[in-house]
Amino acid sequence: MQAAGFGAFAGMAGGYVGSSEANLSGKLLPYRIGGSIIDPNKPILLQNIGVKNPCPAYAGEAAAGAASGSIPLIIDKLNKEQ
Repeated sequence: MQAAGFGAFAGMAGGYVGSSEANLSGKLLPYRIGGSIIDPNKPILLQNIGVKNPCPAYAGEAAAGAASGSIPLIIDKLNKEQ
């Protein structure tokens, strides 16, 4: 029962850390990558505006995995030392 509680806590904390990291990265990194400079004389649909930057999502997933994976290990280590 205790392991289920720790797992639920770790999942919740990992989700929070992941979404926070994705939001922070989204504010610091450019929204679109690979596009050219927008020409105001052409319609926007005929221009290369690039693609949405996937890096903030990847950073959020990595942070969520690290947080949700390390919390049970830390708690287990603390319980063994007592």
